[in-house]
Amino acid sequence: MAMSKTLIASESGPGIEIIRQSRTALDKCGLNLDQLQEVVHRGREFQTRFTELIMMLAGPKEETPISIVVHVDRSIRPVYPNWVDKVMHPELESTGPVEYDIASAVSLWLHDKQKKGLTTGKVIFDHLKKNNMIESCGNLQDALAIQELGIAAFKKAFGNKVVYFWKSVVRDRYDGYLYVPCLYVSDGEVVLFWNWLDIDWDVNGPAVRFAK
Repeated sequence: MAMSKTLIASESGPGIEIIRQSRTALDKCGLNLDQLQEVVHRGREFQTRFTELIMMLAGPKEETPISIVVHVDRSIRPVYPNWVDKVMHPELESTGPVEYDIASAVSLWLHDKQKKGLTTGKVIFDHLKKNNMIESCGNLQDALAIQELGIAAFKKAFGNKVVYFWKSVVRDRYDGYLYVPCLYVSDGEVVLFWNWLDIDWDVNGPAVRFAK
């Protein structure tokens, strides 16, 4: 048989026992090599079609929707770190919308000097107060609520920026300096941090403001 000639030609190799066992098994089945190859081919074809059928029935994987709607309880006063001596604008700490979409209701504002290069946080804070813009900024309550939404929502709305909540500037009881809360992404999490107003701000540090 053609099958036997093919196997015999390999009988000088190291797999002689495997070859003999394979030849015996095929002889008992009454198959030659061509027939065996056809069986293998059809088996693979069946496996491919079966896999395609399963994938078709399973359908496309649905993505988990990302919630970008913030809910804030303004009736609860935010809790500040124990190093905070004074909230600079306590009259504003519980003001703002109670529900909003961070992708549409929030804008990211930059001081003109930020757009061109660098400026300090103190310059930004003074500008917001002087131009009656501080009332439309986000506060610590907003920062905590946005942080709760998670990294996917934050990156969808703000990308890799560090966003600031100027309504909640505070004074440190130990050094007397002013600090502002901000959010940014680090190690797969949305982190709340307090930045010193005497450092430099650039284009990647916008203020969170609400549309009036």
